[in-house]
Amino acid sequence: MGCFPDRKNQSTNICDHVLNRSIGEFNKQLELALRKFKKEYDVTIVLADVMKMFFEIVFNPLEFGFTEVYKPCCGEWDSNMKRFRCEERSHYCRNRNEYFFFDGAHTTDKANRLFVDNCLAGRVCYPIHPEI
Repeated sequence: MGCFPDRKNQSTNICDHVLNRSIGEFNKQLELALRKFKKEYDVTIVLADVMKMFFEIVFNPLEFGFTEVYKPCCGEWDSNMKRFRCEERSHYCRNRNEYFFFDGAHTTDKANRLFVDNCLAGRVCYPIHPEI
C-alpha cells in the first residue's frame, strides 16, 4: 500500500517505506497465525502473496505490458484531501491496459487479471502448511 499513488510522495514518487515495512511485518505475523490455525483445525488455507506480485510488476512493468506504474489512469491529485480524485467528470487515460493503477488506491482490470492468473498458476498463491 505504501506504493499506491495515494500513499506515495507526489513530488518524488517515493513509496511510504514505513507503511510497507509495517505491512511486511503484519504479513509475517499473519502467516504464523495461519500456520497455527491450520495445525489446530486441520483446514486448507491458501495464502495470496499480493505484495510479491505487486513489486514484480512495479519493478518490471514492461515484462507485464505496463508503461505507467506510478500515476493512475483516472484522477487528479487533490492536495487538500491528499489523494487522487477520480469522479464522473474526471479525465481517464485512453490506454487503460498500459496502466497498473486505475485510481489512487485501486489497480486496473488488467493488473487484477494478472494477479488471478499468477495465483491460479501457483506463482503468488500457495497453501499454508502447519508449523513443524
